[in-house]
Formats: sequence, C-alpha cells, structure tokens
Amino acid sequence: MKAGKYMGFKRISNSLGQFEMLALDQRGALRRLISAFREVREPEDLISVKTAILKTLSKSVSAVLIDPEFGFPDNLRHVPARTGVIVAVEKTGYVESMEEKGRLSELVSEDIIERVKLSGADAVKLLLYWSENASEKVKAQQMKITGEVGKRCEEQGLLYILEVVTYDTAPQGREFHVMSSVKLFSRDEYRVDLFKIEPFEPVKSSLTRSDVQQAAQGKPWVILSGGMDVFDFAKTLEFNCSLGASGFLGGRVIWKKAVELIDSQDLMEEYLSTSGIYSLEMIKEASKRAIPYYLTPHIGGHERLTLE
Repeated sequence: MKAGKYMGFKRISNSLGQFEMLALDQRGALRRLISAFREVREPEDLISVKTAILKTLSKSVSAVLIDPEFGFPDNLRHVPARTGVIVAVEKTGYVESMEEKGRLSELVSEDIIERVKLSGADAVKLLLYWSENASEKVKAQQMKITGEVGKRCEEQGLLYILEVVTYDTAPQGREFHVMSSVKLFSRDEYRVDLFKIEPFEPVKSSLTRSDVQQAAQGKPWVILSGGMDVFDFAKTLEFNCSLGASGFLGGRVIWKKAVELIDSQDLMEEYLSTSGIYSLEMIKEASKRAIPYYLTPHIGGHERLTLE
C-alpha cells in the first residue's frame, strides 16, 4: 500500500481503525432543506449551516466529508487536528443523458484532485450514480470517470472513497444493483480503497458477510444514511456491521433538523451541540461491532502491510 493511502486510512478512522464519519458535502439536498422554510440565500446560507456543523460536531467524529465549493478551504479552520478531512470531487446532482438512458457524474473541475492534495486533505470521495439498467454508453462513461479519479488519486497518494448511489433498480431490486456495482468497482483497475454504499436492510436482506466480502474483494466499506430516521439508522447500522461494514459516513440523519433554525446561527449551534451530539453518539454506539479497516480480508492485518 502506498504510504499516503495508509496515512489516509489512519487519519479518517478512530483509534480502533473503525470509521465514524460525518458527511456535510450536500449542496442540492441542503438547498432543498432550506427552501422548505424560506428562500435560499447563496452562498451565505449553505456556508452558515456547514460552519455550524463543523464547529459543533467535527470534534466527535473520526473524519468529516466536505464539499470544495461552499466555505472550502477556509472552513478547515473549524476542524480539529485529530479529525480527518475528506473532500468530495463531484458536482452536486447529475447530468441526465439526453441521448442515452442514465445519469452521469461530473467532476467539480479538471484539477480538483490536485487541489485536494494541495489543501492537505486526507482523502477524496467521488459520488457515482449507478444502474445496471442504464445504457451501455452511460455505464461506460461512469466506469471511465471512476477509473480516472482512481488513477489520479494513486498518482497523488490520496485515499480514494467511492460512493455509489443506485437508481432505476426495478425489477432486480436495490440490493442487486449495490452488489453488482461493488463487485465491478472493486477490480484493481479502479483503485478504490473504501466503498460508501447504501445500507442493506435488516430482515429483508438475505446476504451473508461472505457474500459482501466476495463482491468487494475484501475491501472495507461503510454505509450512508440517506437522511433516514436516527433510530432506524442505528438499527440498520448494527445489521450492516454484522455483515462486515467498517462503520458509517452519515450526514442528514444527524444534522438535518438544525436547518429549521437557519435564521439563527446560535440556535443552530445549540441544537447541534445537544440533540445533534445525542444522535451522533447513538449512531457511534451502534457501530461498535464495525470491522477495523486493517482487519478486512483485502488488508489482512497491520502485520501484513508493506508500505511504499
């Protein structure tokens, strides 16, 4: 493993090698949350919410996921030295292909990977929209951008996190699309180090730990929250840790209600430092059985690592 990637793993995980990570890279979703209460002022409103979250919650997580557009890099001042930093490199949302069936991801800029490296951040995250029912041309373009980001992260020695969000999943079901995407992008050519995926559902899923490990080639993975209820997410997280998840990278499940207080920075921060911390601690408790990244089959223990 490249030394830069290993240090990225160490920086974004807790002392046990588990991931307790906070996502606040939302842009379009955050605009929609704010617009439910009043007209959105840009960029002030998005920056104020993100600042409140970082100031109150970043000290209680192993890493934060931020976007490169609203407040970056100035907002790094609010992240404690012990907390890792991940930067999203995709534009918010997706491009709906007019000629072909499917959704396309785009990078914020051509030099975004290099900008992340220069900022001193610990990892890169790419959000990829994926459906096995998309056209072959759309899937090929999504595979191309995934591989290009992987190649550039390898060159820069940056840890590479791939977030997969599925769509158009009928009739096979979401689980099928999640598993097929993980199986594809775990191949060496994509250079993905850590997967962020939609959670497998308790009771409904018939998957075993072996099934997921085989699909991911033993690479570590975490789940996203998708804005679900905090109690439901805690139960879902426990189940996914039993399947081999190494933790979580959750966002709105922890902080979305703070947006209702958008007109007062003080009230947002008060909510986050009380109710937000409570939700976060509940989620962290549910992830106690998460598999340390270095014990996943792909790595197989610290003693087996050779750094270069």
